[in-house]
Amino acid sequence: MSVAWFGKKRMRGTTDTVVLTGEWTAEIWQPGPITVPAVVDVPSLLAQRPMPSILPDNEEFTRTFAGDDASMRTFWLLALLHHPDRAVVAQCLRSGQLTWVHAEDVAHYLADPKLADAATEAAWSLSDVGVRVLVNIVLSRGVVPSGSPRRKRSTVTERLRSTCPPERVEFFEAELARS
Repeated sequence: MSVAWFGKKRMRGTTDTVVLTGEWTAEIWQPGPITVPAVVDVPSLLAQRPMPSILPDNEEFTRTFAGDDASMRTFWLLALLHHPDRAVVAQCLRSGQLTWVHAEDVAHYLADPKLADAATEAAWSLSDVGVRVLVNIVLSRGVVPSGSPRRKRSTVTERLRSTCPPERVEFFEAELARS
């Protein structure tokens, strides 16, 4: 397996890996820490065939998803969207490979001044299902509320409205209007 996707540029004072934690890790397998490279070339990682396991020390996980590059790509993106290096997060947002599964993270980054542009691009790269999930999160409808104050939700909604591709305006406005 090639390791070209491990970034070559090291940040001063960092180690080669970062341990990611949080409730979101259960979306990949079981709750628990996930170790990823500190510096990642996301496009090179996503181009790997076969995709490396996000949990290489977990034999059951690796065996279950061996050869399933699409699922492994989804898992890597889920993890790297929680990376502490915003440049890695931006690469994920701009990857063009996000799915509805990533909508919660995209919604979160729409309110982040440093990542809002990349998150907006990511939002419009999502399928209709992904946009529906994202709108429900932004508007705090359903299971996963945005946690953002009404003013911030309004700002995010206006950002999405002003950048909406013409062919998706009718769909987007219908999603906003749903109760």
